[in-house]
Parts: sequence; C-alpha cells; structure tokens
Amino acid sequence: MAEPVGKGGLSDPVGKPGASPGDRGIGVGIFGLGTVGTAVWRLLAEGGPHLARQIGAPLRVRRVVVRHPDRPRGVTLPPGVLSTDPEAILGDPEIDIVVEVMGGLEPAREYVATALARGKSVVTANKELISYHGHELLSLAAAAGVDLFWEASVGGGIPIIRPLREHLAPGRLRRLLGIVNGTTNFILTRMAREGQTFAAALADAQAAGYAEADPRADVEGHDAARKLAILAGMAFHAQLSPDEIPTVGITGITPVEIAWGQGRGLTLKLVAQAERLPDGTVMARVEPAFLPLDHPLARVEGAMNAIWVEGVEIGETLFYGPGAGGLPTATAVIADLLEAARHRRLGIALSRPWAEGRARVAQEPPPRRYYLRLEPGAVGSGWPEPLAAPVSPVAARVGGATSPREAVAARTEPAGDRPGPGPGPAGAAWARQEAAPGLAPAAQIRALAERFRQHGLPVVSAEPLPGGGCILEVAEVTQQEMAAALAKASDVVGLAIQIPILG
Repeated sequence: MAEPVGKGGLSDPVGKPGASPGDRGIGVGIFGLGTVGTAVWRLLAEGGPHLARQIGAPLRVRRVVVRHPDRPRGVTLPPGVLSTDPEAILGDPEIDIVVEVMGGLEPAREYVATALARGKSVVTANKELISYHGHELLSLAAAAGVDLFWEASVGGGIPIIRPLREHLAPGRLRRLLGIVNGTTNFILTRMAREGQTFAAALADAQAAGYAEADPRADVEGHDAARKLAILAGMAFHAQLSPDEIPTVGITGITPVEIAWGQGRGLTLKLVAQAERLPDGTVMARVEPAFLPLDHPLARVEGAMNAIWVEGVEIGETLFYGPGAGGLPTATAVIADLLEAARHRRLGIALSRPWAEGRARVAQEPPPRRYYLRLEPGAVGSGWPEPLAAPVSPVAARVGGATSPREAVAARTEPAGDRPGPGPGPAGAAWARQEAAPGLAPAAQIRALAERFRQHGLPVVSAEPLPGGGCILEVAEVTQQEMAAALAKASDVVGLAIQIPILG
C-alpha cells in the first residue's frame, strides 16, 4: 500500500500558511484516482525523498478529488486527503500544482481553467482536453504566469511532447507517422500472428486489459486522431482540431487484408500521419495503412507505440515505448510535475501556445498507391460481361484460370511480379476462404480491371475473392481520381475498403 513517506510525507502540509513553496514544500492536488492517478500516488509515495532531492523541496499531496470515494483503489490515503469537492483543491492556497488525470472534456476543462486562472500550475494526461482546448488553456496559463504541461497525453511513457516543444523546435519538421494507439496495434498484431478475425482479436485485447468494454474510441480511430491533433499542431505550429482530421478505424479489416499484405512484404498498421505539403497546408489523417517491412514502424507490435519524425535538419528520428498503462503514463506525469515544481521554486513559468494560427488543412493527401477490396452488385446487378474489345497484354493474364485457386493466383501483371497470400496463420485463413465457391470468373475480373483503366484508374493487379468480390492494387492516384473511377463503375461494384500503401 502507498503510505506517506517519512516525517512530513506525501500528505503532511509542513510550514506556515502563505509560506513560499521552498519553505513548506510543493503542494499538490490530484483530480482522479483511477489507473493513472493510483500509479501517480504510488510513484510519489515510493520515490518521495529521491524526488525531493531533484527539486530541492518535498512534494506534498494535500488533496485527491474523486467522483466515487467508496470505490476500491488499491492504495491507502491518509485521513482527510480524499474528497469529492473540487474546491478542496481549487480553493486551497497551499496547493501550487494541480495534476489532472480524471480524463474527459468536462468537468476537466473547467477544473484546469479555474486552476490556471487562480495561479496554480497544471499537469495533465488528458489527450481529449489538450487536443480540443490546448491552445486556449496555454494562453490562459501564459496570462496567469503559470505552467501547463501535457507530456502524458500522447504516447504514455514515450517522451515526445518535450522533444517537440524544445529539442526539435529549432528545426523544420516535414512529416510524422505514428502508431499511437496500443489497443488497435495489439488487435492487428494478433490478426497477423494468429490469423484471428477482428472480433476474436478484440475479445483477446479486452481480456488482456488492452481494450475497454466500449472500445469504439480506440478501434474507430478517435483516440489516435486526438493524439495526432496534438502532435501535428506542435510539429507545424498550428491549431488543428481532431474534428478536422479524416479518421478511419480498423473495424473493417479482415484476414484477407492481413494476408494480402504479408504476401507482398507489407504489414498493416493503424497509422496517424501528418505532413506539411509544399503549398503550406497540413495533411493529417488516421487510417489503416500498409507499410513495407523495412519501415521503422513496421516492427512495432503488441500494445507498443512509436512515433517517427522526419525533419529537414534532423533527418529521421524514432520515439518508441509503451504507449499506455498506469505506470508508464504516471512516469510522464511525474516528469512534468518535477519540471513544474522546479519552475515554482525559481518563480518562472515558460508555457506558451504552440500555434501561430489555425492550420490550413489539405483537402486530400498527395497521390498514393492503394489496396481496394470491392463487393459485387453493391448498386447494380453484378459483374460486367467480358469485354468484346481487345484488352491489354497485362490484363490478359487474368484469363485461363481453371480452378478457384488458379483464379486467385492469376493477376493482371506479369507472372512472378506479385506473390500470393503470405505464409503463417493469416495466409492460412485466407487460403481456406480461397477454396470456397463463389469466385468471380477470371474473365469478368479482367473486364472489370480494364474498365477501371479506361476510367483512368491505374490498376496494377486484380484478383477474385470468395463471394464474388475482388481485390485491386492501384498505382499512385489521387483520392479524387479514384472516387471518380469508382463512381463510374458503381453499377456493378461497390467499395468495401480502401487502404493506402505507404513507402
């Protein structure tokens, strides 16, 4: 159990009222005592003397405010520390720094804004709060002459916010890509390693404690979008709302996508990406994407996170580590708490808004390669009849298949250029599906591929799937061009999923 440390421990308010932080220690108030809040208490209790030496004064937790005081916490707090009244923190003049680890937008925003306005520095792990209100809260902190720190809001225990704020600030950053949600990375890793469906992998994630009972914020990409809004805003010195970021989750991913990528030396990840384009706009997206196996993010597996940054001066840099969990996140909170405490002792505050103005958000990404899975008859009556006109020699290779497996193997590029489904459980899961009846005839797949080419879609390969669907691999194309080509074929096919292939 976490207990006060020594004489004048965590919750022992030493010194006279009104004394300076150096005389009475640094008073701390904590909003929230869940997974992260409990870990923060433990780290403060276990490391009290060590932390005090780092800042030259003890950290004293005077109040912890929670909504449900009777809930089991796994830690023991001294009498009088636990409260349900926010004024126990906000109205206490002996509390110098507020730690907000309760999560959510409200009442967290109200508590943080009030604390800043009353001259208290704030440390938060709240990605939703910072992504939507970071600029206004930093402006409020600057006006009040106090600090606001948010290292734990992105990447758990990975130090990324301070490097963006300080170490990388002198350079010009071009692009960043991140795996910033451990839940989705765990699910995609299980699908690749074990050949599981999305539903089975999600159930395993929930059983392992990596996914919430309601996982929508994670699996639909909203959690990653909030983190990307913070990272991209800091990297490019612009205000960016999560609502401006096109976001696609992983709920539509099947073993077909996993195996297709494995057969081509690609791995599938939920990627948060942002790039400053030549025209000055910022392209930001969260979406499943295929990455080559030699990409720095390709080997990030399980619940781990990583953020890859590319800059003009620094080249490429990778930040990697545990992206969630009580102790990793609490470590980042404590690091911010130490910095805020040092500033209080020195009588300085350095927080400033990161944005120079609102971001001009690009309407679509640059041309990219794509994987498309199409469904037959989504709008019209089914597959087209084989074209009467001659087709290109490349497309002609699709013809001649005499079995479902031959039809799957036949593609529209020269033999040997593209491998089939990859080895391992995901490939085996797809192979079982391949043997099922219902594959579209190869001639019809050939006709569809050629039709798309005639509409300006640079189809590289096409292959049928059980149930009459098919996969297209498309060379670099804009989203607008792809949407136009798909619209012209909407009488016979519908788009089930599109996934970019990143280099």
